[in-house]
Amino acid sequence: MGERDFAVRCVSVSRCAAVYAGGLHVVVWREAHNQLAAMVEVPQTFYNRTVGLMGQWSSNRSDDFLMSDGRLVPSLDLNPPSEAKLHDFGVSWAVPVPESLLFSPPPHAPLQPASSQQLLESLSPTEVRELRRTCKGSMQCVHDTIATGSSDLGQRTLAAKNQYQNLALVYGNMPPIVTEPTVIGCKVNSTVNVQFVAQDPNGDPITYSLLHPRPPRTSIGSRDGFLTWMPLTTQPVQLTIRVSDGLSSSLFTPILHVCNCLNGGTCQYESVTENLQQGTFQVVGCLCPKGFSGKFCEKTADVCKGKPCFRGVQCQSETEPGQFTCGECPKNAVSGGKQGYKCFEHDMCSPPFPFPCHKDADCLSTKQNFTCTCKPGFTGDGRNCTDVDECAELATCPNAKFECKNTPGSVECFCRYKKTRDTDGCGDLANPPGGNVFNVSVGWVPNRSDGLKQLVDILSMGFQNKFYNASKKDPVQGSPPGVAEYRINMSSDTPHWYIRDYMARVSSHYNMRGIEVD
Repeated sequence: MGERDFAVRCVSVSRCAAVYAGGLHVVVWREAHNQLAAMVEVPQTFYNRTVGLMGQWSSNRSDDFLMSDGRLVPSLDLNPPSEAKLHDFGVSWAVPVPESLLFSPPPHAPLQPASSQQLLESLSPTEVRELRRTCKGSMQCVHDTIATGSSDLGQRTLAAKNQYQNLALVYGNMPPIVTEPTVIGCKVNSTVNVQFVAQDPNGDPITYSLLHPRPPRTSIGSRDGFLTWMPLTTQPVQLTIRVSDGLSSSLFTPILHVCNCLNGGTCQYESVTENLQQGTFQVVGCLCPKGFSGKFCEKTADVCKGKPCFRGVQCQSETEPGQFTCGECPKNAVSGGKQGYKCFEHDMCSPPFPFPCHKDADCLSTKQNFTCTCKPGFTGDGRNCTDVDECAELATCPNAKFECKNTPGSVECFCRYKKTRDTDGCGDLANPPGGNVFNVSVGWVPNRSDGLKQLVDILSMGFQNKFYNASKKDPVQGSPPGVAEYRINMSSDTPHWYIRDYMARVSSHYNMRGIEVD
């Protein structure tokens, strides 16, 4: 303990007091006949937490005489030990000379105390009776009177004893303590009856009362501790019980669990929704019956908030609590019982139903029906589907550089001019040297004078950079009527059958017949 943790004040050379920061108060004084007296006042916070010469400060008297080596001096039926044992007890706590605060030198011979019995035997029976009367039955007074031969000192001993007893009555008294209940569960507008139990360490009679301000409609039996209370709202109140033994008292504030469940709600005392008055007033939760919600089950519940219908199906609350209706099930599902509440997949396009459409068709189930649609690249009503020949359409492939190949449900265009060295386009790189010259015979229906221009347009569109030029030849003897002769110049990597194949494909679009290429 530091120097600032205590203070000493001497009112005279014969009386000093020390006050410690923890509340400990020690007074030492010298009385007549050079008697040294001391009184220690210990705060209540030290109770059950302080150990000294008289053992632990508690209501347990069996450990009051604790020797310096930790052994207890036994006592019979909680009576003080014999004088011999008390002497041994005192000697065990004797302070060694180097540590003594007393300036007087130690005695040359050990102290040989005389017991009370030895002192009484030195007097006659008449003297003993008179001394007992004078000392009012106090053996401490009798002992000191005989040991010192001073009746005045004996009377001082008697006065000190009486003073100690009066102080012990006030300071040694322990207040009663409430032991139960620590928690009270109650409902608004319902009367709760509960009995408080308190214990007094000194065994004194206990009385009960309520500390003001007390909640309305609250009373407690002063003798039996029976509390009667009817909480009116969930507004916080504080209920404080005072227990007294006539000399001292203590206060106790139980934790109040207040329930206000409505519409048949069940109080959940283990679930706290509001914690008020520093935890002494707690509003508990409610388990609401079907159809009600809210903090106290005061609201009609919107059952649709819980999404009781099948996923994605609309829910509609009814006026009656807990009732609702659901919309229709999704297109590929049907209700099982209540509409839209539980929906089950009913896919007529999937097992265990046999596939109702053509193998090249898509099936779409719609509740109790289905529709069949041919897949892209096929035509038909879905129950019968045939492949579409995309190569019959001139614009399927970009131009004559490509060869069109029909596949089931699709089409492929293969580049005729693709070489390993080509990296872009189809025959778009520089043409090889030289060229191919072909004779083309075309029958126009009807015969047209601008046939050369039409042929150039057809070949330029179909072969692009592979077509060089064209010229019209004079008709030869024996040529069929209406047939025109032309000479065309193509790239050297364009064979005649590329031209014949392309001209045959486009002939119907340009009214051509009798096409020949050589």
